[in-house]
Amino acid sequence: MVRKNGKTSSAVEKKLVGVADTVITAAQQRKDPTLAIPVRSLSNVTFNEHKGMIEMGKGKQARSFFNVGMAKKFMQTVLVADALCELQRADLTTSLREIYYRTKHTIKNSHENTFDTQDESDPLIEDLEVSLAALREELHVRAENGGSVVGPLVLVDDGDRVDCAKLGKG
Repeated sequence: MVRKNGKTSSAVEKKLVGVADTVITAAQQRKDPTLAIPVRSLSNVTFNEHKGMIEMGKGKQARSFFNVGMAKKFMQTVLVADALCELQRADLTTSLREIYYRTKHTIKNSHENTFDTQDESDPLIEDLEVSLAALREELHVRAENGGSVVGPLVLVDDGDRVDCAKLGKG
């Protein structure tokens, strides 16, 4: 697909548009719009000995619009997908925090906010990463989260040796 600015849509942008298409198609068919989100838990991973790596399984959870317990999270997921699609179209990259501020607002004719804290929006970006099989960088979001690695793990990179059992952070 060629955009107005002459650039071709990326594969990631097409996947993000696919999220909206899923909702539109379900609505046209008078069905409950549902998103399938891969389960990110220990119960849904296996160790691939041949590749020497941990791989995500095929387990998915359904996030549906007409389920009262999931409606807000469904709406938030679609809002974040829309914001990420806008980044793709503008060819801009931003932070997790900016995505939160772009999508946070009070819903018209209510006192309900789309997001109350950034802790609500960050996991949705991760959900979309795994759902779309896209890296955060491909979504045009800077990967800023610091992480901790602790335990009997030694990393060797270009001659440098990092013992995570002694260091604690990486």
